[in-house]
Amino acid sequence: MIFDFACEQISSFWDRLLGAIGDAAGNVIGSIVEAVRTMFEGDPETRRRVSFSVAIIALSAKMAKADGVVSNAEVEAFRKIFEFPPEEARNVARLYNLARQDVAGFETYAKNLAGMCRTCDEFCPVLEDIIDALFHIAKADGLVHEKELDFLARIAEIFGLSEER
Repeated sequence: MIFDFACEQISSFWDRLLGAIGDAAGNVIGSIVEAVRTMFEGDPETRRRVSFSVAIIALSAKMAKADGVVSNAEVEAFRKIFEFPPEEARNVARLYNLARQDVAGFETYAKNLAGMCRTCDEFCPVLEDIIDALFHIAKADGLVHEKELDFLARIAEIFGLSEER
């Protein structure tokens, strides 16, 4: 599944978001969440879309880092799976690079994504698509490391996916 990030994301948003985050990588998650919340207080749909996009980008970067090394193949796998407007490539790359510094905070992103799908009756199929996409990133370098499998298992647990799924 290809995730399309063209949904009303404009350059000024990315500039404000990444400006709010700055170079302080200490608490990136809190900064991103707060920046999204304050920028779009009056527009819950846009806020939801932006939060989804940020969580997907960050979780993908953290998936690539789960084995300790982010390979070019993993970055290319991300680019093939997740579409975003060409004019946003620089901003997506900045967010991706901030998130890939370590895996810390990945559970928060996964919980946010799971929370966005709570409107589904029992299971949100988008969550399974996200797991599939993350697995594609994990295997992109030719080897799925044990740490990557642990990472995926924890995300599946947060998403409420059974082991059979």
